[in-house]
Amino acid sequence: MARPVVVGIDGSPESLAAAQWACDEAGRRQAPVRLLHAWSVTTLMGPVTVEPDDPGKAAGLLLARTRDELSAREPEAGIDVRSVAGDPVTALLDAAAAADLIVLGSRGLGAVSGFLLGSVSSRVVARSRCPAVLIRGRRAAAEAGSEVVLGLKRPREPDERALAFAFDAAERRGLPLRVVHTWHVPLPPNPFQPLPAGAPEPGVAEASALAEVLRPWRADHPDVPVSETLLAGSAAQALVDAAADAALVVVGRGGRHGPGARVGAVTHALLHHARSPVAVVPPA
Repeated sequence: MARPVVVGIDGSPESLAAAQWACDEAGRRQAPVRLLHAWSVTTLMGPVTVEPDDPGKAAGLLLARTRDELSAREPEAGIDVRSVAGDPVTALLDAAAAADLIVLGSRGLGAVSGFLLGSVSSRVVARSRCPAVLIRGRRAAAEAGSEVVLGLKRPREPDERALAFAFDAAERRGLPLRVVHTWHVPLPPNPFQPLPAGAPEPGVAEASALAEVLRPWRADHPDVPVSETLLAGSAAQALVDAAADAALVVVGRGGRHGPGARVGAVTHALLHHARSPVAVVPPA
């Protein structure tokens, strides 16, 4: 049986948009959808009006309402619900351990609570053992973009899991894949002195390494048109700019899974500023 696509539900419009995206993605993967809401006696996420001394009932109503809305839109989707009494980070990470994908809603810059991009979602993205996707509102959920974008940090040491996720995502959607790599040019001692005769042009080595790492992936996915974008400068800015017309942006998370794990600066900028869905793929 296919592993589920898990989506965190907190009652916000963003989490509903995430749930809609999750249903669409689960359909592509022929996988079930699991709606997850975590609650405690002292903190109840979601604007459901019930007796304040019955948070379990509030959680059940929230999940039932969300499932009904999704089922009306996607009657063929297989949707189950889970209400968990406890810490939301722990609940989401436990669910991610048995999931194909975990999906969260995000308001982007400035969100501070619930499953939105704040302490909960940042810790989940940084520690999840399955890919995590952040959805920023209904526009992102609609996936209006014309391509899938992959940010590739080190072509000479490629993130194979991120490459696999990006090629698979493009193939499932019937979209081209654009691979973005940025590099920094070290300043010469005298910036007005021309390059020595025979010195390689800046970026040539990077372009060669990128073409080499993509060659076997192109051969394995012949139906996915692939383009390469190499830029000197900020990786974060290049990917945020690329996200403007992307159906999905994919980045490798790197690092570790443990309690102290954090996302890097480029991923952090994407999660706060990109308007397209962002998939953060953990290391193997």
